[in-house]
Amino acid sequence: MGLIPEDKIAEIRDRTDIVQVIGEYVSLKRAGTSHKGLCPFHNEKSPSFNVNAQKQFFHCFGCGESGDVFTFVGKVEGKSFIEVARELARKAGVELPEAERSREAVEKARAEETERARMIRLNDAAAHFYRTTLASDAGAGAREYLVKRGIGDKISETFQIGFAPAGFDALVQHLATKKVPHELAERAGLLKRRDSASHNLAPGAPATKSTHYDVFVDRVVYALTSPMGEVIGFGGRILEAKEDQPKYKNSPETPVYKKGENLFGLHAAKHAIRKSGRALMVEGNFDVMTLHQCGVDYTVAPQGTAITREQVALLQRFAKEVVLMLDADPAGRAATIKVIRLFIDAELKCRVAQLRSRDGKKVDPDDLARNDLPRLQKMIDDSVDGVEFLFEQVASTSQPTVPGKVQAIEECGPILRSIRDPLARDLYLGRLAQLLKVDENLIRRTLRGAPQGQKPQAPPVEVVSAPLVEGREIAPIFAKLLALFAQHVTLIDRMTPTVLEGISDVAVRALLMEAALRKAFAPQALLEHCAPEIRDSVARAFLSDEFSSLGDTRPELIFDEITRKMSLPEGLPALEEDRKRALVAKDMLRVRELTAKILLTRNKSQS
Repeated sequence: MGLIPEDKIAEIRDRTDIVQVIGEYVSLKRAGTSHKGLCPFHNEKSPSFNVNAQKQFFHCFGCGESGDVFTFVGKVEGKSFIEVARELARKAGVELPEAERSREAVEKARAEETERARMIRLNDAAAHFYRTTLASDAGAGAREYLVKRGIGDKISETFQIGFAPAGFDALVQHLATKKVPHELAERAGLLKRRDSASHNLAPGAPATKSTHYDVFVDRVVYALTSPMGEVIGFGGRILEAKEDQPKYKNSPETPVYKKGENLFGLHAAKHAIRKSGRALMVEGNFDVMTLHQCGVDYTVAPQGTAITREQVALLQRFAKEVVLMLDADPAGRAATIKVIRLFIDAELKCRVAQLRSRDGKKVDPDDLARNDLPRLQKMIDDSVDGVEFLFEQVASTSQPTVPGKVQAIEECGPILRSIRDPLARDLYLGRLAQLLKVDENLIRRTLRGAPQGQKPQAPPVEVVSAPLVEGREIAPIFAKLLALFAQHVTLIDRMTPTVLEGISDVAVRALLMEAALRKAFAPQALLEHCAPEIRDSVARAFLSDEFSSLGDTRPELIFDEITRKMSLPEGLPALEEDRKRALVAKDMLRVRELTAKILLTRNKSQS
């Protein structure tokens, strides 16, 4: 566990709600005593990802990933165990001892820190610098701009809005005082190297104004974040228009910032999205901030790129439906049609709210939010189903001729083929026929074949990483034993060598032997050390709530009953269970038949 004592690790785990932490990344729904959602580690349409708060572990039956809260955050964020532990300790209010360390130990720890962690720490420092500058005299113009945009202090803090001053070297000088290596600042996209400085830099030396210049200059800047709110980059809007400078600017892609894999505002919107089931997607980052200011706090935007499959998959973790509010101009409509295809492929419900002004002029979401919020809300509520919107757009722009209708059907054909629900596909087909004023059977015949020059499209196949070892089920009696231990962990003290010898499954015996030696039954740790071929079966046993409420029945008696059956001849426990069920069903013929088999099995074992 590195420099953190074992008792502190246990305290962090005990004071951390694994469901709450994982819920920051995955939309979870209660399923019995556990929670289920779409796995963040592989592509899936049906939830196979399980989280158990009582036993503090997660397991995916689709890809086999499992572990505790430390494992989850480390994998999803790409962080080391120490980094995760310190982050969770801070959130849980657990004080970690700061051991006296030599200079060599400190340098070694820094060397072992991941590049991602160093870059996040640097971005935090840059965000603090920009925020401080916004509050200074130099930020007066930027503060006035924010007032005009209707951005208050709370939203400014939520989105970490700051100001990058003019002069091209303000951040350069600030990072130099922090002794930040110029290579790290360059890779983070905060500084650029001057052409004349290529041969005048010592490795690891801080940048200077003669060797580097700031990427963001004379701009209102705001943080681009991960879903957890980590600063992974920056966006900025220029205050005064300049011919050689774009109005908006984002950080370049870096090891931590991939513009097509993140959504602006998701860190602030995810709770509202999960609560309402709806996400609103707009185009501009300032649109997002203004809408949050006005209470439409389930709004996000793509970070300077067209909407991607990765962003749709990210939304799918939190939202049941997404309302697209993109520009109503021809380019905006074309972009909307393209992105609808992505939502259909992901089977995520998509609606379109069209930005139309009463006088025909272009209208922006933030203008509507500040000047006519009820109308904006009505647009969202009256949004049109995405597939219907697409068909209406195609029909309205097609020529009412035979070639025009043929082209329209061929354009909409791939959309219809990709809809998996047969009923929905038939209803959409009828709507398209109505819009194009053609017979439904004509479109249906077209769908049976492929468009000219195109092969028929097979439904998308869900891709799941194939397990390295073929899984198998463990015997029901052993599954019961594991389920009992998972609910009553102190019973592990009764796992004697004699009991272990009665476990015929070598993999299960090894698992319980390790727990007995540790004198602790921790499902999350045991899953990590479990033989791969039985991991899914063991996880199902751990997730079982069969023994969650034993009432007046003592767990020890259940344990004794299970271990007694384990010592019986092979097959006998199953026969006895069948006989009990036959008695309950009052099937006396079946009872007599099973009684005879039980006697025969016992006689064979004694002969």
